[in-house]
Amino acid sequence: MKTSSNFDYEFGGPIGALGTMIFLPLVTLLLTYWASVGSLEFNHILPAETSCSPDAGFVSMYISKLKDSSVLCPSCAESPVLISCACVIIGWFLFQVLLERILPCEIVLGAPLPDGSGKRLPYRINGHLAFWVTLLVLDIGWPKWTEISDESGNIKQILVFGRAPMTWLYDNYSTLAFVTIILTTMLSAYLYMKSFGKGLLLAVGGNSGNHVYDFFMGRELNPRWGGFDWKEFCELRPGLIGWMILNLAMMSKQYERLGYVTGSMILINIFKACMYGTHCIKSEQF
Repeated sequence: MKTSSNFDYEFGGPIGALGTMIFLPLVTLLLTYWASVGSLEFNHILPAETSCSPDAGFVSMYISKLKDSSVLCPSCAESPVLISCACVIIGWFLFQVLLERILPCEIVLGAPLPDGSGKRLPYRINGHLAFWVTLLVLDIGWPKWTEISDESGNIKQILVFGRAPMTWLYDNYSTLAFVTIILTTMLSAYLYMKSFGKGLLLAVGGNSGNHVYDFFMGRELNPRWGGFDWKEFCELRPGLIGWMILNLAMMSKQYERLGYVTGSMILINIFKACMYGTHCIKSEQF
């Protein structure tokens, strides 16, 4: 391991890494809030009045301000919404893991490991198929319970399949962003701690000895659970496919509000899906 003094840092070194990890989530939440209110409004970032007791300490007061902030902690005062969004994000991630595990795939071998063994790790390549299966499920395979009346007039519930309520993603976008930040930070912390396990290969660019920088860059070279590669999976699957689904949710909301979809919205979805998203996913083996 190189020492921090002679390590070839990227992204501005530890300071740049720390700044990115702090300000990128904040900017994301701010832009989401400003887009929802239609102006650069600062009053609700840290509200002047909080639910905290006036006799509480400095730290308790600012924790209370954070919880009461509709910008930095959206829906923190509404537990059902927060829990629903957390379940959606976790469910989305697990659904993509399931597709990666069960769909037909091409097995591609990675580059030889740098430990001199000559071993090459196998990767399941089926991201492009997972994308189309995801669209199919959201369009015609979304399960929901509905009430029907039989010939005797009795009401009963049956399970039907149809289109997913895409506009829900638009309506809860800020909270979904907040929950995603929390959950991905927790996952990153787990993978960083996992990298200190015995006998694991470390990434050259993430083994500086500086904890902040190594956490940001990723310390373990190939973090895996058996044949499941965390780095390869998270690079494209949940985020990139999710980005395209969010674009479709925005388009659905526009149609709900206006009764039609604008040309610019159509182009955004086409460019994102066809020229960037599907190209990257289809080329994941490279």
